[in-house]
Amino acid sequence: MYISKINIHNFRNLKKFNLNFNSGLSIIIGENNIGKSNLLDSLNLIFNSNYSVSPYSNNAYKQSGTSGTIDVSIEGGASLC
Repeated sequence: MYISKINIHNFRNLKKFNLNFNSGLSIIIGENNIGKSNLLDSLNLIFNSNYSVSPYSNNAYKQSGTSGTIDVSIEGGASLC
């Protein structure tokens, strides 16, 4: 089972972000302040029930009062149902 796709809209500095993964190891590299940590934080929000945005930022969404979305697609492996 692996994350095949992530779509993020309006979360921190990720205004519109789409990324497709292949099965196996994925490495995320890039320059400072382009959203690598925010990508990982968005996944933490999805998969960690104890995670909270508030310790890291009072302004999780790009614009105050605007909502955002984080969509994750998972492929492979056994069914969860």
